[in-house]
Amino acid sequence: MEVFYPKAVHVDLETFKKSLENKRILDIERKGKHLIFVLSNGLYLLSHLRMEGRYRVENEGFQPQKHDLLYFHLDESKVLCYHDTRKFGVFLLKDKDSLWSTPPLLELGKEPFEMKEEELQRLLKAKRGNVKEALLDQKTICGIGNIYADEILIHSKINPFR
Repeated sequence: MEVFYPKAVHVDLETFKKSLENKRILDIERKGKHLIFVLSNGLYLLSHLRMEGRYRVENEGFQPQKHDLLYFHLDESKVLCYHDTRKFGVFLLKDKDSLWSTPPLLELGKEPFEMKEEELQRLLKAKRGNVKEALLDQKTICGIGNIYADEILIHSKINPFR
């Protein structure tokens, strides 16, 4: 693995590298806007793309891009590249015990499709401010970003400033 922007890694950099070196990604899950890489050593790599982060897979020997922040070297001469022009994305390592019992996952509300309409209405009515701010609050409903909040309100014919 290669880290070109250490500030994106929110744990000790050497611990981060050693924890990922020669480990397999067994699964990739998601909660809200967080990607959860399930690793073969029992740890979990959390990744939040923030505003502009994205992943791509390249063959070894590829031409690096200006805003590549991390490279994960995979099997079969492949490289998983994390690219983020604004450098807002973050990476954390968690063990099984702390994954759901510590921030950031502990603080997240339910996914939009995990709740019934009545629960959503109750949560939104309890919020102060406008409806768009309520939809963006990850502690209320996780996974809705600015673009999706706009789309939800447009399709629902709801004024976002209400």
